[in-house]
Amino acid sequence: IGSRISLISKALIRYEGILYTIDTAKSEIALSSVRSFGTEDRKKDGPAIAATSDVYPYIIFQGSDIKDLQVIEQKPQEKKELPAPTPAPAPAPAPAPAPVPGTAPVAPPGVPYGGAFAAPPAYGAPPPYGGYPGPAAAATWGAYSAPAPPLGQAPIGGFSGLPAAPAAPAAPAAPKSSGCGAISALFFLDTKGRVLLCRDYRGDVPLSCADKFISRLHETEAESELRPVLFDDGVTYTYVQHNNLYVMACATTNVNAAAILLFLHRLCGVFEEYFNELDEEVLRDNFVIVYELLDEVMDFGYPQYSEGKILAEYIKTDAHAAEKSDVKAPMAVTNAVSWRQEGITYKKNEVFLDVVESVNLLVNSNGTVVRSEVCGALKMRAFLSGMPECKLGLNDKVLMEAQGRGGGKGKSVDLEDMKFHQCVRLARFENDRTIAFIPPDGAFDVMTYRLNTQVRPLIWVECTVERHGRSRIEYLVTAKSQFKTRSSASAVEIKLPVHPDATAPAVRCSAGGATYAPEQEALLWKIKSMPGGQEYKMRAKFSLPSVQADEEVEKKPPIKVKFEIPYFTVSGIQVRYLKIVAKEGYAALPWVRYITVAGEYEIRM
Repeated sequence: IGSRISLISKALIRYEGILYTIDTAKSEIALSSVRSFGTEDRKKDGPAIAATSDVYPYIIFQGSDIKDLQVIEQKPQEKKELPAPTPAPAPAPAPAPAPVPGTAPVAPPGVPYGGAFAAPPAYGAPPPYGGYPGPAAAATWGAYSAPAPPLGQAPIGGFSGLPAAPAAPAAPAAPKSSGCGAISALFFLDTKGRVLLCRDYRGDVPLSCADKFISRLHETEAESELRPVLFDDGVTYTYVQHNNLYVMACATTNVNAAAILLFLHRLCGVFEEYFNELDEEVLRDNFVIVYELLDEVMDFGYPQYSEGKILAEYIKTDAHAAEKSDVKAPMAVTNAVSWRQEGITYKKNEVFLDVVESVNLLVNSNGTVVRSEVCGALKMRAFLSGMPECKLGLNDKVLMEAQGRGGGKGKSVDLEDMKFHQCVRLARFENDRTIAFIPPDGAFDVMTYRLNTQVRPLIWVECTVERHGRSRIEYLVTAKSQFKTRSSASAVEIKLPVHPDATAPAVRCSAGGATYAPEQEALLWKIKSMPGGQEYKMRAKFSLPSVQADEEVEKKPPIKVKFEIPYFTVSGIQVRYLKIVAKEGYAALPWVRYITVAGEYEIRM
């Protein structure tokens, strides 16, 4: 204990640190003041992992993940001094392990694999890894200033750029501020509840809270009352499940649960942009990058930045990128426009706007519409240079009535439940109903909306079932398009559920073609193009080899329909104008198209 160790994991990454504990029962060892030296020249295939200058407070390694371990420096012998003679000497307490100079205090043994639990720094000492960047970090990542702390509070981490003050004998405990809404720690757990990785931001929760979270989660699962927010013993647990992981944030203050849930989903999205997927194996193989990202997206428990494209500008995954010493954080990190970086150029400036409406419909066998809903989205792909300003106008009912043009029937649309991308200026929209924004680069959804209106079925399907004794069954299907003749539906697919014992199909269609899918217990009728006002028929005969009782009630799943109708919208929404104003003075080409697709479109038999 106390010796300097060189450890090589099975991922061929070398680490150096001070041996802190050895747990023979769990086959684990803990190192303090750990630094990663990357794969160096050991990895022959695949991308190499670069070394990092960051020092982790401690990391716990499982024995199954260790390939080689060497002692490179023995623990220095401590000089023992004889105590001065006293009349009645008191028994001396057991000596505590000496802290490693320049590092934060380490957590007690028992921390699960990968947990870098950063305890709060000692009074007057520089902050541990994860606080605001010091001189060394500023040289690597660029020296950008941190936000000012709230009134009456000291700067986070206590770093001022000056040499650390001498440690005081004892530091007074900081009072807990009420309602600050900060996250205390982030945990990544597997499906069995084992902690794969954790990041402590405030030092006010113990690591045992992960075990309490799992026990509370199992209790709610047993009661069939799954909730995304749990509370136990003064700690609030907010979590999301992603693949085989639980991403959990715990807090001791009254946090905004909706904001924390949004942050956890954004965090999973950032990891997916970096590693293409997020699961247990990805965390174990890339935990150095994961810790760097956790330090950037959150500081002292407050969410900071969650745009993966901008984070990728200064947190690199390639080995050669770490050799650059002039890497600085892009201006988008501190700009008001955090979703777009400056200096983007295109030879041809274009904007493509797709108005996509999805029709959700459920119709009874007698023709009664049970559920009718239209969900729309304005999907944009922007390829524009510089920082352009876009203005979008719709035939919104509120705006048309305010301008005195809402009298005509069908010329305006009453949109409900509108949700906008973060780039849209909401104050401008509330004022004059104009959608003004600086678009992100690439594809994004400008807005989504919903309409709860009675929609006439665009494609009506009727099915007549005839039984010929006990061994044969016949289906007669009629499909009719009920939209205007100038429009045409494409990629029409009608999924007709058939008897589970049906065999030897004999199908005849007036249009398209039909195939039998026994694994789905359905007959798939596909029509390439279906103009409005047309009617097509299909007749299918099946054999039934098995014999069933007459009293048995046959299950009848609904008929499912898929289609696409270009240049057509159910709601009648229209883009009145799309303007692009750029300081560079170029002329952009806006393209707008409309399309209606089938969502959950079902007709009961």
